[in-house]
Amino acid sequence: MPAVQRVAAFHFRRLEVADTPAASAMFYRSMYDYLHRFGLVDAASAENPPIEKMWLRRRAWWEHLTATAAEDWVAADEAGQIVGWPNPWNATGYST
Repeated sequence: MPAVQRVAAFHFRRLEVADTPAASAMFYRSMYDYLHRFGLVDAASAENPPIEKMWLRRRAWWEHLTATAAEDWVAADEAGQIVGWPNPWNATGYST
C-alpha cells in the first residue's frame, strides 16, 4: 500500500469556481485508485487517470455544483494547494 502523504499545516476555505479543476483532479485520482483496488481499472490507468478528458467532459457539471452548493469547502496547504475536498452535495428534492 502506498504511503500516506502527510501535510504539516492546512486550513479550510470555501471552494471557488477557479478551484474546480484541482478539486476534480483530486476526485478522479482517488476514484481511479479505488477502482484499481477493486480490479476495475488497470495499474497504468490508476497511476495516470484521464483527468483532462474527464474535466473537459464534465466541466459544466463541476462548475454548476460549485456555484449552487450550500456549503463547499477545500483544505489547502501553506502554499495554497488543495490537499482535501469533501463533496457536500445535497440531494434534497431528488427522487432515489
